[in-house]
Amino acid sequence: MTDYSLGLVWVVTPTLCTRASVGYVRERPKSQSGRNATRLGRLGTDRAFTLLGFSPQVVFVDEVRKTNAQLPGDSTRNRGELRFLRQF
Repeated sequence: MTDYSLGLVWVVTPTLCTRASVGYVRERPKSQSGRNATRLGRLGTDRAFTLLGFSPQVVFVDEVRKTNAQLPGDSTRNRGELRFLRQF
């Protein structure tokens, strides 16, 4: 298995932070002839204020998966996430 990732954080203001990351994962099992490769990118923003101990975070994810499997085959996914992070 090979896994690479690179991330960047930019503090825009004391209460706003932007994060970006890209990654690549490659799997080659020794016992099977299957191969999988996944590229993904994430872009997110979070605020440094809390509501009942939680801070909101918005994330957009773009993921491309290539495989030599018969089913389900290659796939592309885009999704948005709204997270509430517990502040400690």
